Amino acid sequence: MQNPSPLPLPLPARPRARAALSLATGLIACLAAAAHAAETPAAPPLPKDPPEPVVQEIQLEDDSVRIEELRVRGQTVSAKVKPKGKAPEYEILLGEPGRDLSPGAGTAKAGAGQRVWRLFSF
Repeated sequence: MQNPSPLPLPLPARPRARAALSLATGLIACLAAAAHAAETPAAPPLPKDPPEPVVQEIQLEDDSVRIEELRVRGQTVSAKVKPKGKAPEYEILLGEPGRDLSPGAGTAKAGAGQRVWRLFSF
């Protein structure tokens, strides 16, 4: 029986040609991967631990009063006022930025904070 198609049958591939083609394909793939790796920047190293915030304890004192102030990252977190006379000590509550602690809208003491006296301590 004769071959019905007019196309010639392929010749058997030679082993050396097949090995050379395989080697060339592998080399091209390696060069492409190296070129892609050279184009992408390396990721920055991850920080180990976040830095500790700067904490300052400031004490101001004069003849009649002692003020203890605590600052974290440059912002005042708390302030305690201790009068040297018979008056009780009190704390000044400082609100978060953008939070109004004043008793009424439009008052003049909007940014000053509120005084708080402790009545009991356990």
